[in-house]
Parts: sequence; C-alpha cells; structure tokens
Amino acid sequence: MLLSFAPEFDDTTQVWGTKQEKTLIRYEQAWQYLVKFTQQQHVNNIIWVWCPTQSSTLVSYYPGSEYVDWLGFKIVNNPVLDEDHQTHSFAALYQLLHNTVRLHFSYTIREKPILITRFGSITPAGKEQEWVREAVSIINERYPEIRGIVLNPQQAKVIQ
Repeated sequence: MLLSFAPEFDDTTQVWGTKQEKTLIRYEQAWQYLVKFTQQQHVNNIIWVWCPTQSSTLVSYYPGSEYVDWLGFKIVNNPVLDEDHQTHSFAALYQLLHNTVRLHFSYTIREKPILITRFGSITPAGKEQEWVREAVSIINERYPEIRGIVLNPQQAKVIQ
C-alpha cells in the first residue's frame, strides 16, 4: 500500500499546506513519528511516499531516507495559474525537482523511485491529450527514476 501523510504539505493552496518554517519542521517530525510508529507495530505493507511541491522543501525538510520509500511529485501544466500564463512541457515543469533530487546533499535520495502523484495539463481536451502523450514519451526517454504515474481514466485511455 502506498501511503502519504498530508501530500503537498508545502503548497499553500491546500488547506493543510504551509510555508512557515516552524510548521514545516513539525511536519517533518510528524512524518518521522508516523513511520517509526508503523515500523514498531510491525506494519510491513506500507510504502511511504513523501510528496513535497517545492524544491526548497526537498533540500531543507527531507525527513531522511530511512523514513521515505518513494518521492511523489505533482506535475501539472496550468497556464492560468502560471506566472507567465504559458503552456509548459512536462520536462520544463519537472526539471527543477529533477535537478534538486540529483544534486541533493543526501546521496540516498537520488536512489529513491519517483511517483508522479498528480499529472496533466489544464487546457482544452485535445491539447491535454497531446500534452499527456508527449509527457509519457518524455518520461520513458529521459527519466528512468520515474517508476509510476497516477492517471485519471481519460489520461489512461490516451496512453493505451
């Protein structure tokens, strides 16, 4: 079972999201506590997926490799919310997180598999299908660390 506690915890558009340092530190401690607790209870069927949205969070609040099995990232093209109001490729949206993981001071984070937990393009239907096809192709060509993508039913049909 894949499990994440308060995914996207550093995204202030989420009710539980925050950028306050004290709260991020407490979240890191809570994450570590939950993992330790389940391990002490001999719950062995959980794969812990840590889901930050900001590269700065990856650097400053990573709970440690012993507490994280997978990294989970949201990669969504949304021109309406982007500062430049432009459409961006999967590669452009993923690159900063990819580089942050690859250059992270903790070498073991570089070995973690990645799950794309939210995926897609908030654009007209035909454009979204094209974006999804291109994104999956790019993932297969360039990013072997990405081991899974959570798709909605329409996206799943596009890549079959």
